[in-house]
Amino acid sequence: MLTNTNISSLPASRELDALVAEHVMHQPIDKFALAQGVLYNIPPYSTSIAAAWEVVEKLAVVGSAVLKKENGWICVLGLETADANTAPLAICRAALKVVG
Repeated sequence: MLTNTNISSLPASRELDALVAEHVMHQPIDKFALAQGVLYNIPPYSTSIAAAWEVVEKLAVVGSAVLKKENGWICVLGLETADANTAPLAICRAALKVVG
């Protein structure tokens, strides 16, 4: 189970992309393929601003802001916030916190 604490420490990775795809974007995930490390048809949400922006748009109903700070980025989605060294990673972390 993901908690806000361990979500905040998730690195940008294909595994994070799969979590966002499944829990935020409601994209079906092939668990067998995932276990084998095969992650086709999953956008690079945690490393691509274009893919991450799809997540922001999906959750726009809760209100959103993505802001540059001195040494990284912060994303606010609804009542949840997350920070990271890149905007896509901050977006992914905040989105996972929103969906619990």
